[in-house]
Amino acid sequence: MEKVKVYIELAGNGYSAYMDKNNLDYGLIGEGRTVDETIADFKSTYEATRSYYHSINKQFEEADFLFYYDIASFLEEYS
Repeated sequence: MEKVKVYIELAGNGYSAYMDKNNLDYGLIGEGRTVDETIADFKSTYEATRSYYHSINKQFEEADFLFYYDIASFLEEYS
């Protein structure tokens, strides 16, 4: 299982999450008004992608995600 960094950043009306460079053949994003919503959306996208791959009989490589904040998001979340 590949470990993948996911960066959480402040966005227009909340936060966004995106994957760092990796060897997977899919990419994921998440969005939300809070960090928790953003991570939940990201994980939901992961599950939907897994289901889609299975529905078309395509090999799906599982991943373990490590979430990191950019400085602005970290300060906003923990201020």
